[in-house]
Amino acid sequence: MYTHIRFCLAISLLFSISIQAQKLSGPEKKAEQSLNEIYEKILGKSVEPPQEYKTALALIDTAIVRLKAGAVNEADEMIKMSINTYPTTHVFNFVREVFLMPDIARANTLIGLLYAKVLSLPDAQLLILDDYPYCKLDGAGFKKVRLRDRNAVALNFAVEISLLIKEFGTVKDYIKSLKRVDNIPSPVNTASTLDKDSITKKLNEIELTKQEKDYEKAIRLVGLLEESKRWPRVVTDSWLIDIYIQKGDYELAKKLAETNTGNDYGFNRNLFKINALLENNEAALIHYEKLRKDVTFNDWATNDFYYYLALIDLNKKEWDKVLSNLDSALHHKSQGFLKGREGAMVNKYEVYKATGDAYAGLKQFEKAKDNYNLSLLYYPEYVPAQQALVKLETIIATTTTTDKTPPKITIIEPTVSRALEVIAIANDILVKGNAQDPSGLKLVTINGLAVYSQAGGDFWGNINLKDGINKITIKAFDGAGNSAEETFTIDKKTSKVATAIVTATVREGKNYCLLIGAQNYIDLSIPSLENPIQDAIRLKLILKKDYSFEESHILSLFNPTANDVKRQLLELST
Repeated sequence: MYTHIRFCLAISLLFSISIQAQKLSGPEKKAEQSLNEIYEKILGKSVEPPQEYKTALALIDTAIVRLKAGAVNEADEMIKMSINTYPTTHVFNFVREVFLMPDIARANTLIGLLYAKVLSLPDAQLLILDDYPYCKLDGAGFKKVRLRDRNAVALNFAVEISLLIKEFGTVKDYIKSLKRVDNIPSPVNTASTLDKDSITKKLNEIELTKQEKDYEKAIRLVGLLEESKRWPRVVTDSWLIDIYIQKGDYELAKKLAETNTGNDYGFNRNLFKINALLENNEAALIHYEKLRKDVTFNDWATNDFYYYLALIDLNKKEWDKVLSNLDSALHHKSQGFLKGREGAMVNKYEVYKATGDAYAGLKQFEKAKDNYNLSLLYYPEYVPAQQALVKLETIIATTTTTDKTPPKITIIEPTVSRALEVIAIANDILVKGNAQDPSGLKLVTINGLAVYSQAGGDFWGNINLKDGINKITIKAFDGAGNSAEETFTIDKKTSKVATAIVTATVREGKNYCLLIGAQNYIDLSIPSLENPIQDAIRLKLILKKDYSFEESHILSLFNPTANDVKRQLLELST
């Protein structure tokens, strides 16, 4: 599993600072003052930002408010104005909102504008805000604006871009963004920039070789750092462990993790993950419980914890727990150190592949297939998902040949009970249900008429009613030719009689909406439209306010590619 670049950078930097703090701090200096002097040396001189910098920040804050209110075009103009006034990392707060819409194409366009602006400025140095609240005042951490070499600023921006692409883009796009970081000339080797930026560059180079699956080179790159005091053994060994995990050499990773005892939290975290991968369930859970008892657990717990818990559930064949933990792996919101960075801590293609495994275990093969295909949409070259899909097709073929069990029909609407009576003003009624079968659902008929059905088991159709007793017969056929039948009756009353009967209980349902807005076209010969996205966002606000739609149930796609549409429809169907 990918280890967060800035997470590693912070750890390395803290080790570096602790070493220097021992040298520079003295009885005559307060601890905070000493630390801040070291930060100034390592990170660059802190300054009071000029008015144009403050103006740029104010424009971004207003743009985010206008974007959420549906004024997309106005927000875009504000962001472009902010970038032209002064390029700041705050722009990524707006870009993240655009990614979340999601409007991948427009987010990438804004990233391109921002990065180009940084590179085009003639100044030798630029202002940039700290990544983390390194400095302290009366015990409270806060960030400072610093004057940095322009290449150092470009490096910082490029790393920020790669993290966003990691979270929202494909593996191919992520590798491309890592190469952009790699191609930036090394910043000026002054005392103020050498430490932080050399760590960043080295980490990026290691991550790039890992993503390109050149594991031996990645191991060599880490090995070159072992002799430097700037790279403590506990940190470099953690990187090696991560490389071995991605390589699939879990036993070697385990041996190294058992000797990597410089940090209790890291020690237990590594062995929790590795034992889950090795199917050593009890050992994995022992280390997980030790993590939970750590006072920093809530600050450092991330989405990948749920992924590895799901692997343990998979090993135990506890399918429902698998699905619950994998859902948390995708949607858990961190409250501590990595708040807002959850998506960069878990590979979606791994989560969807594991979800497919769970559905395969439940013999819900169509859902399994959907999730394997989702995994491959995020990472087409992901071999475990490719192999799982091939294996699944074999299982389906075998099951279809040997299956002698009829589908199991469940009627969802109307609520079927003994002596069912339905009061209806209209002359038809929706009949909805599910017919589960390992061979897949092939056909459903209601009173002899074929209705809409999906291979995964869902079916529904409108049935005409006559006054009096109506016999409803549902017949489901699976892929192996087996069939099952369910029958019930509906007593349709005339309007005169119906007024004397107590109104039937209304069943509460859930509303979902998928909004697709195409505004900007890749083909430059086609002029962009003005308002589709803005209209869609405003419609979303209306649905939330006036029509009881939960925000998480209103999905959207803006300026989507064909793969974006496929991916969203698959995610919605699962």
